[in-house]
Amino acid sequence: MAQAYLLRKELRTVGNHPLKAVWEDNLALRIHSILESKGVKWTSTDVARIGFVGDLCGEDGLAVAKECKQLLVANEILDVEVEIRESVVTRYVGPTLRKRARSTPWAEGTGGFYVTGDDSKLYLVTARHVVFKPNRADNDTYERKFSSQPRVDVALFGTAAFNSYVKRIKRAIGEKAMILEFQERRVKEAVEGHDGMDADEAARVRANAEGLVKEAKEAIVAFKKLCDDATSASPLPSNLVKYTQDYALVEIDSSKIDAASFTRNAIDLGNQIGPAEFARLMFPNPENRHAFEYPTNGLFKVQGIISDEEMRRPTILDQNDDPCLIVMKRGNTTGLTVGRANDILSYVRNYFDDGDTQTSKEWAIFSYDDKSGPFSDEGDSGSGIIDCLGRLGGLLTGGDGVTEYSNVTYATPISFILDSLKANGYNVTVEATLSA
Repeated sequence: MAQAYLLRKELRTVGNHPLKAVWEDNLALRIHSILESKGVKWTSTDVARIGFVGDLCGEDGLAVAKECKQLLVANEILDVEVEIRESVVTRYVGPTLRKRARSTPWAEGTGGFYVTGDDSKLYLVTARHVVFKPNRADNDTYERKFSSQPRVDVALFGTAAFNSYVKRIKRAIGEKAMILEFQERRVKEAVEGHDGMDADEAARVRANAEGLVKEAKEAIVAFKKLCDDATSASPLPSNLVKYTQDYALVEIDSSKIDAASFTRNAIDLGNQIGPAEFARLMFPNPENRHAFEYPTNGLFKVQGIISDEEMRRPTILDQNDDPCLIVMKRGNTTGLTVGRANDILSYVRNYFDDGDTQTSKEWAIFSYDDKSGPFSDEGDSGSGIIDCLGRLGGLLTGGDGVTEYSNVTYATPISFILDSLKANGYNVTVEATLSA
């Protein structure tokens, strides 16, 4: 028995299982009733394939698990066990994040994705709790349609993030200055007849280096000027069990963006994960890899969205030939990470000071494996979640866990966000464009 505690375990997606047919809006709600009848202040219910990580103790937890197991058996679900885990659901906003409203400089987060409306305006979608302080008493829809209405300004960077980016840009300029100095020495040596370089070639090299330095200096100016304007923000969910309506639509000040260099929706793959490793992670099954080409410019473009059908019944296979959506995101805190999207929705319960509660559905994302670390952490709220085919899947809103990192990341599906925006008069598309 002692050897069982040496086995490392990980969360895995459910895949093909009869539980999927009875979980959502049925078995899940009945399990919630069992929890509430025992006075359990639950924060989330997730369905996952999970291994042993130790023994749970507590008579109350045992009683709840037994009743939930009986409910599964009554629905002819015989091969699923029930475990109670300790966790806290957190909306990922904090003082060290990235995007923030000027009225709440302590609250920052990550921009999600661009959309374009029928009015040809460019908007950014991020999490509502990044722009507006989460407050039960002030949870109405905010919408600014007329210039006479009060405006909520949103800055691209918070103070800490701005200073960090400026340092990175200055460091880049310093590196370019070294390159320029190096090229100038090459020019001098070429003029003097060294290295076999003629004057024309040396002049071209020098002009190129000077151009790079100029671009870096202009980038600092551009970043300092960039400022956005919040247009619409949906309230957090009502008492109906539905997805978390935790999003904000932010109108971009197009005058601060160069239309010629606008890259639309894309994830910067950076250098955290090499091309070969990225392909292995995103396409663990050779059957899925036929059309993939690593982008030469490092920008993984968004193409389309993940449908509700694909979210619940994925057609892409993992290394075990099980259906599984492999997804990624780039957040301000954890950078580029890869994970596995669950194909059974989770439920999250929020508790308020007045004793009221709210329950919402969530799209759950697990870590890629037991060695990859967390998919997200505080500061990543508002990140767009993209699958291996470049389809936009959802907006990251939070996660849970009692350790230093989140065990499960929660997101709101993109289809729900687009439908909600349309219901509020914003007919937008993720195929965002910027007019010159």
